[in-house]
Amino acid sequence: AGDDGWSHRQALNCGGACSVLRTATRAVLISSLKCIGFFFDVRTYDLHKFQKHVMEKKSDEAVITVANHDSIVDDPLIFSLMLPTNWFFKTHEMRWGWCTAEVCFPRRNMITDFIFETGKIFPIVRGNGLEQKGIRHAVGHLTRGDWFHVFPEGRVAYPQLWQVNKMGPFRWGVGKLVVETHRRTGKAPKVVPFVHRGMHVNLPRHVFPFIYGSCFSFFIFQG
Repeated sequence: AGDDGWSHRQALNCGGACSVLRTATRAVLISSLKCIGFFFDVRTYDLHKFQKHVMEKKSDEAVITVANHDSIVDDPLIFSLMLPTNWFFKTHEMRWGWCTAEVCFPRRNMITDFIFETGKIFPIVRGNGLEQKGIRHAVGHLTRGDWFHVFPEGRVAYPQLWQVNKMGPFRWGVGKLVVETHRRTGKAPKVVPFVHRGMHVNLPRHVFPFIYGSCFSFFIFQG
C-alpha cells in the first residue's frame, strides 16, 4: 500500500518550540491569504450563520462543515475569507481536515509535513476504507468537541460539473464521522453545509496562478 502519510509524523514533535513556530507561520499564511482576497469580488449570503456555528459553538460541541471542492486551494483560502483574521490565532478552535496522502504527504518531507500540520491537516488514503487511521483520528477530534471540515466528493471536481453547477458523488466519510461520534459521545455532531462558487475560475485543477478580478460567492445552508 506504500506510505500512508503517518509513519514519519512523530519526527515533527518538537514540543513548545514547534507550537510557537506553527502559530507564527499560520498568522503569516492567513494574513497573506487575506491580502489575496482584496483582488477579488467576494460576496457572501447568510455568512453570519456559518460564523455563529463555528465561532460561537460550545467547547464540547462537535461541528462538521461540508462543502464542494472546486479548486486545489479551496481550503484554506475560503476560510480565510469567511472568518476574521484574529480567529486563526486561536489554534485550538480552528478546523481540522484531511488531505489525501498521495497529494499532501507523498514522501517523508519535514518541510511540507510541518506546513500541513501547521494548517491542522492530516492524511487520508483513498481506497483504504472507513476503518483507516485518518477516519479514527477525525472521530477522536470530534469526540473532543472540535471543528472538522470535509470535502465529501473526496477530490477536486471536474470542469464538466462546474459548467452545470453540480457536485460529484459523495463518499461515505461524513456519515461515518457522524455515526461514530454519536456512538462514542451520545451526541451527533452538528453538520453545517455551504456552497462556494468562483474558485473553479480562479485556481482550477493543475492551473497556476490565480485569475484576478473574478467573483467568489459563499452560500450558507444551515439556519
